[in-house]
Amino acid sequence: MKVLILLFAALLYSTTAQHHPQQPSGGHKQPQPPSGGKQRQDSRDDAARKMIHPSQYDTLFQNPADLKNKPAKFLSNISASVIARLPKDTQKYIPASQIRQNVPRFAQSLGPQNFKRLIDGVSNKTFDDTFDDWKNQAKDLSKHQARPIIARFGQGKSSFSRDDIKNMGELKKGLSRDQIEKIDSNAISELQGARSDFDSCQRRAVVGVKTKSKSPDRFSSSDVDQLGDFVPDMSNAQMKMMPDSAVRGSFQKISSQGGFRPDQGKTLVRKAQPDASKLTADDVKTSGQLNQFRSSDRVRKMKPDVADEVAKQVKQPRKPVDQTLSGQFFGRRAGKMNGTVHTKNLTCDVMSQAQGQISGLSTREQRGIPVNEFAKCTKKLGQYLGKNNPHQFRAMGDKIFKNKKNSTFHGSDGRNKTISDMKSDDFQSLGHMIKGMRSEHLEQANPGEFAQAVKMGAQMFTAGAQGSQKRAMLKQCRKGGSKKMSDFGSDLAQEIPLGMHQKIPGNFTVMDKEDREVKLRPSQTADSYQRVRHHLGDPAMGNFTKWTAEMIKGLGRVMCGASSEDAENMPADQGETTMDAMSHCSGKHGAQRAIVRAHAANQGFNFSTISSSDIAGFGKLAVDLDVDDIKKMPQMSQSQLCCQSSSNPELKDNVGDDKTKFLLDLCRTDFKKRKSGGMMKRDSHTGCDGSDQVEELDDLNRGRSVDDIDHLCSEAIQNSGNFLNGKFNSTQKRALMRNRLEKVHGNDASKMTGDDLTDSGDSVRHMPDDQLDKLKPEAVGDSLDSMSQVQWSDKQAKMLIPKLEKVWGKNISMWNGRDHRRAGNMSAHLDGNQIRQMNRDTFDDALETVAGDCRSMNDDRKQAIRDGAKMHLGNGSFDKVSEEDIGRMGCAGMHSDVINSKNFGSSEDGIHMAGEAAEKANVDMKTEQQAFMKIKKQRSGQSAGGRQRREHHGGSDGDVSKWTSEQVANMGHLMRGATKDDVDHMSESALAGASHVLGKIKWANVSKEVVDAISQKVRRGMSSDGKSDFPAHQWKCSHTAEMGSLIRKEDVPRLNRSQIQCIGRKAIQNLGSRGSDVMKAFSADQLKTFDSDQAREIQKTDAFSTFTSDQQEAVNAAASVDALTAEETTTTVAPPTPTDGAGTAVASFGGLLIVAVAFIF
Repeated sequence: MKVLILLFAALLYSTTAQHHPQQPSGGHKQPQPPSGGKQRQDSRDDAARKMIHPSQYDTLFQNPADLKNKPAKFLSNISASVIARLPKDTQKYIPASQIRQNVPRFAQSLGPQNFKRLIDGVSNKTFDDTFDDWKNQAKDLSKHQARPIIARFGQGKSSFSRDDIKNMGELKKGLSRDQIEKIDSNAISELQGARSDFDSCQRRAVVGVKTKSKSPDRFSSSDVDQLGDFVPDMSNAQMKMMPDSAVRGSFQKISSQGGFRPDQGKTLVRKAQPDASKLTADDVKTSGQLNQFRSSDRVRKMKPDVADEVAKQVKQPRKPVDQTLSGQFFGRRAGKMNGTVHTKNLTCDVMSQAQGQISGLSTREQRGIPVNEFAKCTKKLGQYLGKNNPHQFRAMGDKIFKNKKNSTFHGSDGRNKTISDMKSDDFQSLGHMIKGMRSEHLEQANPGEFAQAVKMGAQMFTAGAQGSQKRAMLKQCRKGGSKKMSDFGSDLAQEIPLGMHQKIPGNFTVMDKEDREVKLRPSQTADSYQRVRHHLGDPAMGNFTKWTAEMIKGLGRVMCGASSEDAENMPADQGETTMDAMSHCSGKHGAQRAIVRAHAANQGFNFSTISSSDIAGFGKLAVDLDVDDIKKMPQMSQSQLCCQSSSNPELKDNVGDDKTKFLLDLCRTDFKKRKSGGMMKRDSHTGCDGSDQVEELDDLNRGRSVDDIDHLCSEAIQNSGNFLNGKFNSTQKRALMRNRLEKVHGNDASKMTGDDLTDSGDSVRHMPDDQLDKLKPEAVGDSLDSMSQVQWSDKQAKMLIPKLEKVWGKNISMWNGRDHRRAGNMSAHLDGNQIRQMNRDTFDDALETVAGDCRSMNDDRKQAIRDGAKMHLGNGSFDKVSEEDIGRMGCAGMHSDVINSKNFGSSEDGIHMAGEAAEKANVDMKTEQQAFMKIKKQRSGQSAGGRQRREHHGGSDGDVSKWTSEQVANMGHLMRGATKDDVDHMSESALAGASHVLGKIKWANVSKEVVDAISQKVRRGMSSDGKSDFPAHQWKCSHTAEMGSLIRKEDVPRLNRSQIQCIGRKAIQNLGSRGSDVMKAFSADQLKTFDSDQAREIQKTDAFSTFTSDQQEAVNAAASVDALTAEETTTTVAPPTPTDGAGTAVASFGGLLIVAVAFIF
């Protein structure tokens, strides 16, 4: 009896039918093909390709052996997914000539699963003959695609030789950790250049090969050179073990690399150049990128010419080192008195020598730079000003844009022009200084020229601009003709109102690479995704059978708009492609978990025998597998899961505390079994957790309990403590600090050096008061780069300041502005009298520092700041305090005395700053209402001096009816001060256009009638005609995400599961805050439908404690990642394969319908 499986017969969407569909009755147009024409369509799997006629399919593969006699271009006319899914006994006859013709197409069109089927199916000869073709195409292959090629290449080999590694070319990216660990240590030099294609797991494996063959304490410089690109992947403990001579001998080569963490960089600098006082300028020149890790205390010990060389070499200095470098470098050239650089003497030549240090000057010092000299250097300085704060940007921007009303641009060519005459090159030349353009400046720009500048690269400098500036930039870009997401860039695109975003034309099926890299806010992503579904000709939005790997990859970040149900129903053979596309989606854990479970079910994995390569296919999302399934896995597969799960900053937020702890324990055990990375012998003797283990487990450390932290080795605390600081919460940091004191310093903080305090990071904040008091003044002074950034309490700051007084040899009353800036957050805890004792220059220089911590600012400190601003910056009157300086006052500026002053809210940027300050200051309703009323008058030209119209402000006599969406958004938190009458007079379009801001405001304790009025107008503005009622049950995911904290109690019963899962974490925090009754309105059944990460957010809210027992049980169940029953976990599979009505199964792949018929003779 012969069995012929999968006789391929006829049914194919022809090119004409797919891309030039007939017009259906009723006059409705079918979705048209994306713009870009045949060239773009040819790159798709089945699109616009000359296909074999359907009548030929019945004989196409009847005799597989005939394939070797077909013409070379034969396969070019057949869908790639059909070829990939041919049985192996058919694929093995495909000759190399036909594969070679289609290598680029297969690389682009096939997802990892189908690609693996193809590679595994061809004959050995075909594989060998086409290996070089795949290697030449490697740059277009993903790591998942390269993996089966490397696996096939390694068949029959116990390990790879140096020649094998060399022969792989860029296919090396497909090496698994297990394969890397079997490479001979002498061959790892052949992996140089592959680091950028490797993930952290592969990189650590390379280091493990070397340290396993030779302990780091026996390294020579040649050993360090052999590791080359992978030195940054050593643990800090391994670096400390290396002999100083080995580091010195390879220092110049090491210093040309990037990728070092601060603690690693400091270790290498200390080992290679331990005595800063003996360094020469040449030593600094050869230190390359490692110069950025030099501390302020070591810079101060350098000879002047050496310190100046550091200033020249470090282009993007870290704070607060930039303050030291700028003070010394510019002070020696322009003069300095009482800590203040005489910037009026600075020239362009001097500033050009140390461009990066300009950000280390205070706002007052930057204001003092001569306009003409600064203008000459704008193009050079603009590249290095990323560390500036908003106030510094505006101080410098005001130099090159002469005044607000008739702004003049001082060009670097020495010629002046009005802003309206600026060309795109002028805007691009500003670099980061584009953030120094006030909204008023931006409104004067030529829209076309500005839009062109943003499109051509200026968008890379918009990060960090104020919201008001971004909205002004966006407005000009829109006027200038920008339409695509990549025309705006991520920062500006996120300011696009949802209604406007819905109207932006775009080719969503085959997106430009630049478009799919643009990061949008959740509501925009959800909208884009829904439009994709419609664009693909699926108005019912029902099935995904036409989605190919290329389409899923092409959607990029738009895939983050998929719901849990969508993810469950993606094509069964595109699971790995979908998981890879969704692995970067923040806040979409429910959908991520759904595709993981669907993929596992579709593939029919038996977890007791699942291979490590199958686990690798889950990628970063392997953590979403069920705990019970993970427990069943073989050791090698569990090890692979640990490998790809360890580096995931969102791990704990996504899977919760319990599962993070489970994964940590699993991977700690796995580490001890493997003893990878040259684990130090003393760890295995004591049983404690060492540095190598800590750093390999990376983000899994977030799951450490206090008992786990107590189990850390002393060397792990000493060498990797700073690394752990970035992973730990306050409770964990407190335990870490206790262990450091006990295990490393004998419970005596007086033994801690400046380096010890620096290595402790901000966990030092959790040091007991009696130990903090024991710190030596010298240690505190030597560790200010770190200690100045810690969020101290008032009591702690008052204990530390006397230590600085002692080490600096002067009382705090004698400190200048630079001293306060060096002390950092300690000076944010001065008492009112200490602030009042400051002279004008000191107060001006230190204002942002002193007013920088709203969290602990008491009334006396706020009043002292206002008194200082009035006296020093306003010559005794708040009316003379500039709007900019009001912004610098931060929380202290939100007071009736300041609000009633002439300049409060006198520009859109000032209004935005006031809204931010109000949110941080947590001011009372009366103050918010007062500020709202003042801004109404300012915008209408009303002031104490009479009516002064300003064209860029809408309305008159306090009339809010003319306010634009930009003006509403700029109000921010101050919208809480609006009255019901104010809201009634605002337009629906203005409020809806600012919904992305309004939906993030905490509306608790605001009058219900006000919030309801705002919510009602926002939803009407979102309706199809911009004015109709738009009830909650009609919302799409994008609307629900956008409404956020504007969701009302009355809306809740109408929300279904899909809508509920679109409510963001910030909205949950606001809806569940004290004074809000919205979260309590969700029924227990509704609460069960929240994703686990949403449910854990609900548990943190004030509202949770007021829930009924049924509601709490529902939330607790939803918060558990593994809450689904075994029955439920088996239902997340793709829909059953439809039939053609006669029992013949029909499956759809990339537009090609294949009829699979089994004939049994």
